[in-house]
Amino acid sequence: LQDLAPDDVLIIVTDLNLPDTDGLDWIRELRGSGPFSRTPIVVVSGETDPGLPAILQQLGVSAFFRKPFSALRLRAHVEG
Repeated sequence: LQDLAPDDVLIIVTDLNLPDTDGLDWIRELRGSGPFSRTPIVVVSGETDPGLPAILQQLGVSAFFRKPFSALRLRAHVEG
């Protein structure tokens, strides 16, 4: 996202298991005072922690889809 302007990004779709960083930390960074603080975020993850949806909601994540997920439901949410 470093090379993109906030107006170029309509939504961020991410997993929590990222190669070089913790996904929750990355979302916290995005939700800080930076240019993407208000960009909708959708998380798709295989994490099974029952408390995860509440954590993501507190971080301002727009939607959470647990893997395996329905691509049609994800598309409907993004287009909705």
